[in-house]
Amino acid sequence: MRTLGRRPTLLALGFLLAAGIGLAGPSPAQKCTASKLKAAGKEAAALLTCWAKAQAKGEAVDGACLDKAATKLLDAYAKAEGKGGCAVTGNAAAVDAEVDGLVAAATGALGVPGKSTCASGKEKATGKKTSRKLTCHAKAATKGTAVDPLCLAKAEEKFTLDFDKAEAKGGCSATGDAAAIEALVDTTVAAVLAIVQPVATTTTTTTAASTTTTTTTPTSTSTTTTTTPASTTTTTSVASTTTTSAPTTTTTSTTATTSTTAAPTTTTSTTTSSTTTTTAAPVSFSGQVQPIFDASCAGCHDAQSPAGGLILAAGAAYGALVNVASDDCPAYKLVLPGAPASSYLMFKLQGSGPCYKGNRMPPGSPLPAAQITTITNWILQGALNN
Repeated sequence: MRTLGRRPTLLALGFLLAAGIGLAGPSPAQKCTASKLKAAGKEAAALLTCWAKAQAKGEAVDGACLDKAATKLLDAYAKAEGKGGCAVTGNAAAVDAEVDGLVAAATGALGVPGKSTCASGKEKATGKKTSRKLTCHAKAATKGTAVDPLCLAKAEEKFTLDFDKAEAKGGCSATGDAAAIEALVDTTVAAVLAIVQPVATTTTTTTAASTTTTTTTPTSTSTTTTTTPASTTTTTSVASTTTTSAPTTTTTSTTATTSTTAAPTTTTSTTTSSTTTTTAAPVSFSGQVQPIFDASCAGCHDAQSPAGGLILAAGAAYGALVNVASDDCPAYKLVLPGAPASSYLMFKLQGSGPCYKGNRMPPGSPLPAAQITTITNWILQGALNN
């Protein structure tokens, strides 16, 4: 029977083995990282789909839909960690917070009062882009390689097409805002990567050569000993016999008086470590958040006749917001430190939420995406009075 047709395959396999290219599957740590990255992307897509459905109908977002998406993330992380081998554990809450921040900022920038197929399409496209990009990174994590730039480019291309398609339907709160939303997505992807993937460390070790000291003494017997990684030479005044064996060589003869003693090897090691972590810059309440309130909110929420009894003027806003129950939805705090998705202030700024009443704020002119992101990050960072 002829077997020549199998030779190319066998030769290729032999080449791979000779080149040291492993055929083993991904490690447990790689599998865990990939699963977590995929789960984060799925949560972003699911949450923004919940918002997109509500926007298409002109209704408040379904709280059960949001809860389902968050629960799936927690379940996926528990499952991944249950299999063992994860380089980092217990990071589900941190990832969930980053995704919630993206959803709050995106819906705040894109949402409009009432029905809007444009806003709905853009919100859905934002979720898809986040999921696609994190899936690209998940594939790279599984292989232990750098992320494929073509994969990322494909995600960008699809996002642009989806955004253009949504704007063509009309009724958008704004047009040409794709770049701003892309920046929000990229920031979130970087933050999730920093939480989920172990920090890469580079170590360089340099070993100096051995140091040898030689001492000569006037005696009738000479012994020469040189210590090297592979050989030792000993000379003694005895008979003239030569014996050779690997890896040690011994020579015996009558010679002059010489004594060489190898000093201990001196080794110098230099270790250099580099760590790269991407996190949001610290947000100052007095320097960044309060100015937003002063420009857009304090006109109605001043100290003299505050709308709804809420004062957002400088010196009073922090105490009126943080850990204070909402009058409209007492089960929610106006600002719950670390949880923008559970803060009633964000519901009002976005125009919808699990518990939402009244109109979106500020009335008639929603805050720009950048400002909503600033407030979201301030809450994520603990809503400090700084």
